[in-house]
Amino acid sequence: WRLFDDGSLLAVNSHGVVTIRLNDGRVLTLPNPGTAYLIHADGKVEGHAARTEVIVQAQPTPPAAPTIAVTARTAGADYLEGAWSTTPVTVSFTCTSGVTVLSCPAAETVSADTGSAGISVSGTMTDFLGRSASASILVRIDATAPQLAPTVTPSPIKVGGSVVAEPNASDAGSGIATSSCAAPDTSAPGNKTLECSAADAAGNQAHATASYVV
Repeated sequence: WRLFDDGSLLAVNSHGVVTIRLNDGRVLTLPNPGTAYLIHADGKVEGHAARTEVIVQAQPTPPAAPTIAVTARTAGADYLEGAWSTTPVTVSFTCTSGVTVLSCPAAETVSADTGSAGISVSGTMTDFLGRSASASILVRIDATAPQLAPTVTPSPIKVGGSVVAEPNASDAGSGIATSSCAAPDTSAPGNKTLECSAADAAGNQAHATASYVV
């Protein structure tokens, strides 16, 4: 805005509306950007007049707020936040702002097993105006196969007798999803073996052999 007068600015609202007080005490509100001309006589000589010019401009639009977006990929595919991965996960950040971006986090790769809780990978960007934005993503990695300690009981087993085979699977990462053992063969005497297997929630698999005597 510009005042060609000795008036004073009273207020400017968020839409650019300007309220001014002129030197003669009048208060004017100009609702739209533009130019207003105020013509008034000086009261002394007919035809004498003075003109006050007021140019009102809308307040400038503030620059766009800073934003930061986080994405992740694993084994050449998009990674779903919080899902279990058996391969390293690379987290990347994309930063934007209506002004110059001063800092944006570098990509970060998570390779080691994270445990059941996972880890949060976060980043913060800043722009030229000192504004900041942050983003994070939960990453969970389990690249370790389950452990198996299979047993067959009782031992020895009578021919045609009842027997129980247990895989005794454990997994410190994503946890056991499935585990089982093949059915024991007690139809004839002898030294025998059976296979047990397990898979964890991340998809890692393990196999182990149990020996027994009939």
